[in-house]
Amino acid sequence: KLDSLNKLSRIVLKDYEHSITLQLSTLTYQNIYDIYYKMEGMDKDWVNSGKSNEANFNYMRHGKYVFKTGCRDSKGNIRLITSLDIYIKPPFYFTWWFICLLGFAGIVVLYSFDKFRVGRIRETERVRTRIATSLTKDMSTTLGNINLLSEMAKVKMDRDIERTKDYIMQISKTSHRMIEVMDDMIWSINPENDELQYTITRMRKY
Repeated sequence: KLDSLNKLSRIVLKDYEHSITLQLSTLTYQNIYDIYYKMEGMDKDWVNSGKSNEANFNYMRHGKYVFKTGCRDSKGNIRLITSLDIYIKPPFYFTWWFICLLGFAGIVVLYSFDKFRVGRIRETERVRTRIATSLTKDMSTTLGNINLLSEMAKVKMDRDIERTKDYIMQISKTSHRMIEVMDDMIWSINPENDELQYTITRMRKY
């Protein structure tokens, strides 16, 4: 009712109450006047309500509106304007708290992704360090064996040629093993070889 609406500073509607019909009347019965209306925010000019004296709005977006209605005087000006302030609430996905929640969720996702990425990098570095340490120890042992065999070969070189040949063969095998170890170490510490396809290729090679 008009009296109850006029007592409100603003008519507040829910987000799904966006189809509105306003019935208009001049409250005069001896003379007939054309009633005009305008919904600020939607209508640029005054609209004649016609014989139905109704203002229909099939879909109104959420936001603030001011509905105005009145009649033209003898000079063609709209006079005795009645206005209603209307506010349609936005749906929950347009509210500030939902937008903040989405932003917070996005930050959490980005933080989790970055934490996971950093964790993967650190784990890769730890694995690479363990491999390099193991191969370094193996290489150190191999070099020690080569040094020992070479010293023994020098001692036996003049007195025991067959034993010297055997030492040289062992030195050759051990040095070849050291080359393989160095190749494995260089391959493992190269970040470009972290991709799965390179690992599969190397497995097929061996």
